[in-house]
Amino acid sequence: MRSSPSRKKKFKQCVELEKILCKASVSLDVSTRWNSTYLMLDSAVKYQRAFERMYESYNKISSELKNGVPTKEDWSVARILLQFLELFYWATLRLSGSKCVTANAYFHEVHAVETLINECLASNDSYVHSMGMKMKVKFDKYWGDISKVNMILLVAVVLDPRYKLKFLKYCYGTLYPNEQVVEMIRKVREALDHLYMEYESFSNNYMSIWFSETRSLSSVHEEAEDSLFGNVRAKRAVVGFQRFLEEEANTTNKSEIDIYLDEDVRSKMETLTFLVGGKIMSLSTKHFQ
Repeated sequence: MRSSPSRKKKFKQCVELEKILCKASVSLDVSTRWNSTYLMLDSAVKYQRAFERMYESYNKISSELKNGVPTKEDWSVARILLQFLELFYWATLRLSGSKCVTANAYFHEVHAVETLINECLASNDSYVHSMGMKMKVKFDKYWGDISKVNMILLVAVVLDPRYKLKFLKYCYGTLYPNEQVVEMIRKVREALDHLYMEYESFSNNYMSIWFSETRSLSSVHEEAEDSLFGNVRAKRAVVGFQRFLEEEANTTNKSEIDIYLDEDVRSKMETLTFLVGGKIMSLSTKHFQ
């Protein structure tokens, strides 16, 4: 449509005659980049009636097309392919963001892609089934073996109070045999426990250093003003109370991770209300302080 000003003008007239309100421009794709194919199809299907009118009104255009004008079947295939590529397009945009956290979104996107591929494989449409077969080969090459998934990306899902381990169990349960699901959940829990132990060790070391410095400060300023001396004692009380709470927690059979996972998952609406209230810090971190 952009090969000449006159052709562009004719296409615009066809758009107006068909009363198409879309303002998006028609784009060309790059054969080696499927995201550009998505953008091309996304704009093209919106102007289908305008294209068909133009082909009927200007026979010269039809003769210039190597494979002829698109048929009704071609447009149907384009719409099927568009739905398929749309998921990949937006998943790529969300996961490739450099100015936002993406680790917690990884599992959601990959699960959605695998679900779509399985739906294509179950389709009675030969074209859709064939497309699903080809994508399944590509998918399995990178993500097909769940035993090789980076545990950190799954832990990121668990630390979201809207999902936790239950979400992983549900999603994997829709795609894999129960034996594999049980083993995967065990590995995630093992990784979560290991990370928490590392965090707890680091936290205890930090508190020990801070407590030691506080005691040194108390010794140096033994004869300082009462206000300063009282402040040091107040700090001691805080540290002592923290240790008291930890000792009490250790007397129970449940770890802090157990307590966190046993809590009800938050609904998305609850989380939204929580964020609007400005209390972000106490979502998943309250059990890891």
